[in-house]
Parts: sequence; structure tokens; C-alpha cells
Amino acid sequence: AGGKYLATGSSTGYVNVYGSSSNSDERPPHLKALPHLTTRVSKLLFSPDAQILAMSSSAKKDQLKLVHLPSLTVFRNWPTSGTPLHTVNALAFSPGSEFLVVGNAAGRALLYHLPYFAQQADSAR
Repeated sequence: AGGKYLATGSSTGYVNVYGSSSNSDERPPHLKALPHLTTRVSKLLFSPDAQILAMSSSAKKDQLKLVHLPSLTVFRNWPTSGTPLHTVNALAFSPGSEFLVVGNAAGRALLYHLPYFAQQADSAR
């Protein structure tokens, strides 16, 4: 994520987020533990602008969470219990971070628009 963050996932569903260290010999500072997945973490993906971390588990249906990295908070309003994710197998952000693609075990690629980040990209132009 542009060298700003590092994330690790565990078999228990925890994701640990670390900051960057200016000295390669130093251990990066631990920023936050995120216990929001309930099964083994399968995928971690930073958006190109280092604003979002997508984390998912393929061990259970509908296991996807998005983290706003500057505040280290998990978005509560998406995905909802009605979002048809199924078993998440793949994740990808568009270059401007305004779209997220979720690939699932049903063989579908679901495209989601992230309007806040589209507005950010538009205002930067």
C-alpha cells in the first residue's frame, strides 16, 4: 500500500495492521488488530491509494470486510447481510480505487462502485 501499511491475517480471522518503519532493521509499529472475520483470513488487498484494506475469508460464505486505513475502522454500512457475495475467492480494486471487484466460488465477478472514492478521484483531477 505505497509503503504505508503492512497487514497479516491469521487462522482465527484476526488481521493485524502495521505502519511503515523508516529503518528496515526496525520492527514496524503495530497499529491495530481487527477481529472482524470469523474464520481463516484468505485474502488481504490494499487499494492503490492506500485508503482501504479489503479482507476476506473463503472458509465461510459472505466473509468480506473493508477497512478505512487512515482511521483504522471497519466500514459498518457495507457489505450488508443482503449483499450477495457468496464465498469470496478473489479481490481487485480499480486503479483509482473507485471500484472493487469480488470474485466468488459461484464463478461470478461482482463489480461494486465505491462512490466516496470516485468523488475523491474526481476532485483530484
